[in-house]
Amino acid sequence: MSPEPIRHADTIIFPASLDPDAVSVVERLTQSDFESYLVGGCVRDLLLGHIPKDFDASTEARPRQIRRVFDNLLAVARAA
Repeated sequence: MSPEPIRHADTIIFPASLDPDAVSVVERLTQSDFESYLVGGCVRDLLLGHIPKDFDASTEARPRQIRRVFDNLLAVARAA
């Protein structure tokens, strides 16, 4: 990720505000040809100029595809 700030409307998001592990997850999924984004409260907090306490990601990848991308994945919960 570039060390340059990201400008959006009247907001500047500094890369140091992003969790490196969250960015890594999105980058690995994207490099595996899946759309993937940081979403939710972390985006809101960043746009408000706050440092998020946690980060959520969303992807089009199905659970089996995610397991192939992250070979060290530990499933904690499963959807019914």
